[in-house]
Amino acid sequence: MKKVTIKMMMAGAFLLGMTQFAKAQSKANFLGGSAGIVTTNNEATEEKTNGYGIDLRFGHYIQPKLAIGIRLGYTGSKDETTVAGATTTDKTSDFSVAPFVRLETPLWQTKFSIYSDLGIYGAFGTETSEAGGVESKYKTTGFGAFYEPGILFHIKDNISLQGSFGNLIGYDYKQGKADGSDVKTTSNSFGIAGDRMGLDNFKFGINLKF
Repeated sequence: MKKVTIKMMMAGAFLLGMTQFAKAQSKANFLGGSAGIVTTNNEATEEKTNGYGIDLRFGHYIQPKLAIGIRLGYTGSKDETTVAGATTTDKTSDFSVAPFVRLETPLWQTKFSIYSDLGIYGAFGTETSEAGGVESKYKTTGFGAFYEPGILFHIKDNISLQGSFGNLIGYDYKQGKADGSDVKTTSNSFGIAGDRMGLDNFKFGINLKF
């Protein structure tokens, strides 16, 4: 009887330990997505701009509030400028891959928390310009680094609404090459994104923990 009791106690302790381990390991990953649209119309310069962006993120919490992850994104824009009755249309399309580190900080005892994503990215896409019936097309590649802040509202332990300010601070390098030509153009920039402290890049989405 003693042996049976000891074995049962050991089995119970093992099951309890496995349960606690499973609980500790649960909700260690997150899957999220967000989307945003921006439209501007400058009547003084007769310029109209439409832009949009979507992204999908997967991450793993290596500590309760520290995660590593990867972001897949797509952005597009269309800009029309009219000068003396002649309209120039510029279009862009970019895909990006970005590994990042996330630090999440709860806001006191509320359901809100803020997060900070810091990472690097690689991108490729196209740029098209049309004026007077003549179209020019460029293939682009680029890379950079970014800091993106945002806010989470935890509906449940595993579901959160997300508000992102986009790449608020970052470095961007882009190289373009025209179709049928070996001529390349390059550009690089560093600073705060958006004309309104990142509000132009605001995106809304949802996060799921599992």
